Amino acid sequence: QNLKMADEMVAASINHPSVIFFGFFNEGDSYNEHPAASTAYEVMAKRLRQRSGGTRLISWGSSAGWRDKFLAFADVCAFHLYPAWYPTRKPV
Repeated sequence: QNLKMADEMVAASINHPSVIFFGFFNEGDSYNEHPAASTAYEVMAKRLRQRSGGTRLISWGSSAGWRDKFLAFADVCAFHLYPAWYPTRKPV
């Protein structure tokens, strides 16, 4: 179903010059070393590049920061780190 939704996203916005990124899996499980997670990120990034003819950058919002295991599949990645958002004992 995710691939179908990605195809619909590309079809709806491919002719809009202001769309420069195609993003997916916002804050997904990108720190997980399970092979299925790697496959999901690789397949989705490849699909979006293919459908867009390579005319858009591929991205996602990562809450894993530098622990993100799949940065090689992204052209650009936004790190959602939320400093001081969650309770912590560490000084900010």
